Amino acid sequence: TVSYWTMLDKYVLLCFCFILSFSLENVIYPGLLVDRSDPDNPEEIIPEIWLVGGYLALFTLFNIYFLIVARITWGKRFRFETSCGRKMSPVGNSLPPPGSAQQRAWLSRVFGIQPRAG
Repeated sequence: TVSYWTMLDKYVLLCFCFILSFSLENVIYPGLLVDRSDPDNPEEIIPEIWLVGGYLALFTLFNIYFLIVARITWGKRFRFETSCGRKMSPVGNSLPPPGSAQQRAWLSRVFGIQPRAG
């Protein structure tokens, strides 16, 4: 197990919290924020469109914040790796170059694949 929270862990947890809060709003709003003193004409205490608009605005700001943080983090990693003379790879430079003897050995070791000769 990993003993720290990555940025992706925080993002997924906060997305889950947004979904949970929206679900709770749909359960709580009709019971608490609608005046039912006149059964023929229930009246909203707070218009639901304000709640939904606020929720969507907050969710949009949240995603913009994480986009900026991810972009800054990726830029720092790119600058560090290029300053060290390493090429960036989506998998962290763990795969050997395509078509090389190292790749054939890696495929054989990891997947049990024996590439065709020639």
